[in-house]
Amino acid sequence: MDSKERQIVCGAKGGETDKDFDEFKRDHQERVFSLQMKKNKREKVVETINWLRKSYITGVVIVIDIIMNLILCGFSIIDTYMDKTTQTIKLLMFTELIVNCYLLLSWVYEFIVSLHIKRFMLPISFITLIVTFIPLVYYLITGDTMFKNWKNHSHVYSLCFIRIIYVDYLVSEALCYFWIGENNRLFNLADKLVSTFVSLISMLYFSSSVFHFLEGYNEDSPYHYFHNCFYYCVVTISTVGYGDMTPQTWYGRLFCALYILSFLIYFPLKLGQIFTALNERGQSKLFYANNHVMYTGDPMLLSLFPKKVKSDFVALLPKTEVTMMSKRKYERYYYCGDALNEDDLKQSNTKKAKRVILTTFGGDKRTFLRMESIKKQCTGKIFCLLENDTLQETFESYGVECISKQDYLMTLVNEILCGGIMKILGNLFSVKTRKNEIQIIRSLKVPNTFVGKNVSLLTMEMLREMNVVVVGIKKREKILYFGSNEKIEDEDLLFVLSRYKEYLTLKTQIKSTQEVVSDELELIETSDAKRMTQENENKQRKVKKMKEVVIQKYDGCNHYVFVGYFEGCSYLIQRIREVIEDDIVIVIGDERELKNEWKELSAITKLYVIEGDLNLKNLYYRANVKRAECVTILPNTRKGDDCDVVVNAKKVRGVINEIEIESLEIQKDVRMVCYLDNLDNARYVEHFSSVFCMKNIAEMICNMSEYDHNEEVWKDINGITKEFRLEKYKVPTRMVGSSLYQVFEFLMDRDTKCLGIVKERYGKIEMITKSSYELEENDELCCIAKKENQRLLDKSVSFSGIALHSLGKMSHIQHAIKIGQDTTVTPSLQTTKNTSMLK
Repeated sequence: MDSKERQIVCGAKGGETDKDFDEFKRDHQERVFSLQMKKNKREKVVETINWLRKSYITGVVIVIDIIMNLILCGFSIIDTYMDKTTQTIKLLMFTELIVNCYLLLSWVYEFIVSLHIKRFMLPISFITLIVTFIPLVYYLITGDTMFKNWKNHSHVYSLCFIRIIYVDYLVSEALCYFWIGENNRLFNLADKLVSTFVSLISMLYFSSSVFHFLEGYNEDSPYHYFHNCFYYCVVTISTVGYGDMTPQTWYGRLFCALYILSFLIYFPLKLGQIFTALNERGQSKLFYANNHVMYTGDPMLLSLFPKKVKSDFVALLPKTEVTMMSKRKYERYYYCGDALNEDDLKQSNTKKAKRVILTTFGGDKRTFLRMESIKKQCTGKIFCLLENDTLQETFESYGVECISKQDYLMTLVNEILCGGIMKILGNLFSVKTRKNEIQIIRSLKVPNTFVGKNVSLLTMEMLREMNVVVVGIKKREKILYFGSNEKIEDEDLLFVLSRYKEYLTLKTQIKSTQEVVSDELELIETSDAKRMTQENENKQRKVKKMKEVVIQKYDGCNHYVFVGYFEGCSYLIQRIREVIEDDIVIVIGDERELKNEWKELSAITKLYVIEGDLNLKNLYYRANVKRAECVTILPNTRKGDDCDVVVNAKKVRGVINEIEIESLEIQKDVRMVCYLDNLDNARYVEHFSSVFCMKNIAEMICNMSEYDHNEEVWKDINGITKEFRLEKYKVPTRMVGSSLYQVFEFLMDRDTKCLGIVKERYGKIEMITKSSYELEENDELCCIAKKENQRLLDKSVSFSGIALHSLGKMSHIQHAIKIGQDTTVTPSLQTTKNTSMLK
């Protein structure tokens, strides 16, 4: 601190203080200004250097350098034919010195702008300049050669031929500056060809000059003239060897041996680079890709999509080891690049893509940038798979349909709650590329013939006449799944469960194929309000300590057991708790695995934790897995080792299958679900457990990207919106023999949509929607129901109050009751509905 600062700090009084402070402030501003000036000057110098390095000025300097070096090499050749006693040699030496002075200035410029990528070329260039300078300066000062006292070398006055070493590299630099094409493969090929040609000429010239230096001291020797030296070098490296010229000195013979060996090594390497450039697969624009499906995002998921897409397929990804084979009439293209690069999007012909599948890679925010880049060039449909639902509304505001991996976990939730749901969902939202007879959910614009009809009557008519189940009808804000008296409008969207043949029949009746974009703002706001309310409730709950829920043994029954835990399971368990009230037991190896998510887990009621060694059977006895409703085997991480999951599943199944001889209880069939990362490992557990794999989402994504707004139906029936649920239950005894049409009508009147009869054959799910099909004893009904309609969807539903009678093949359910009444219907009161009402 200077004296002025001390006066201010010490509290000087009156005008002296103000005066000193003003002087101090002025001095401080001057110092800051001077620092800024210095900083600005430095930045300007750096900017100028960067500009010079990229400008054509540097390119021109390189070209002039090449010309000057070639001039020096030419002068070196002329030296061999001139009489050293004439005045001409002095003029030639003086010219060479001037050229070297220019090259020295050029070297300083190249050093300042950091021209060369290979920085070792700068010292090499400087060394060659010094070596060529010394003999020239010596001659101009003394008037004689520097090598006059060196026996057999007094004929040499200049060493400018050494500059040929630098010419080879300068040519490659000049090619980089003046290349105007955009084909990288062609540039590499041109660079290798030019470099090889220049290297060959440079090596021949340099070797010829060295032979003249070593063997040309005698005027009678053929090596005294440059053309003879060049001839000898060509004959030698071509392995012809006429024998008319041979080196006479030992150092000439030594250099000849080294020269031959170096050429045999160096030249084949250059030829190899040329062949590599010729075989390099260039990335030309995909002109032939038209009306195709484009995939970009996670390279690890690429192998799951091509076999599911019935169209030309283009993958825009960084370098990947996955190969795609074109089959039959569908082509498979691969372009190495990134969707963030506008040129890569143009080269991959994104503009002509009919659909784009974008999966998250590097985070959802980076995926958003890729989506925005694609949106600027592609007018087709874009479907995104995100990591979580944080940015889902942002994507939807751009007209992009998307789901998240977090949403897909609800499939695991439904499988835990009701076994077999996972296979049903996989079947409903699949893309069967070979079997068109498979029933899947498809969407289409409402045909003209349906406009103005009643929603309920149309639903019944399509099932009876076409065996097509109307899953729902989207009317502006939401999708109607159940019976409604509303009229169908031209802008509505129809979701049907049908075969491809019936789908085409319906689609041919559509007047236009414009997409229907609905306003989902109200639903989003509603879901956000519910989410905020739930979050506030969770915050108000007191966080329990982990020790309060850690137990040594669980003695209850009909509970849900989770073996293992990975980060993100709290979401899974929370959604299960929203549906059931049974106890949940988490079996882990170390309670520290729950530490990061304990705040969320502590808010879940009836939650217990058992800690122990997962390799010991005793731990599973303590969890009482034999009396559990469902046991779910999880990895330790989201992408964990499937070996641990398989081994733990085998141990749990072994404990469940053990039969106590003294016990007279009937052995309970405990459902099991395994979370695997690799679907190929399912063969180890699929005979006793359901298998959940995140990679199964690929086929669903293909279905949702092909049919508009199918992801909304998937979210509804998967329980993501918390308004509906997909359920299956065995057909009650009283309904055996009834037709599917009768059951469909009965359930629809009670706000439940029956999608058909589920049958499993050879491990595969088949959905029967034939209206005249008669229900059998072991059949299962698949239905969409409202969350509050639990009584009707109970697995033990008895349909009390409804008498079902078989009258031939088409028995009918007669409703003599109103909603809320319980009355048995007699056969005499059974009548059929007037079919004219349905047409």
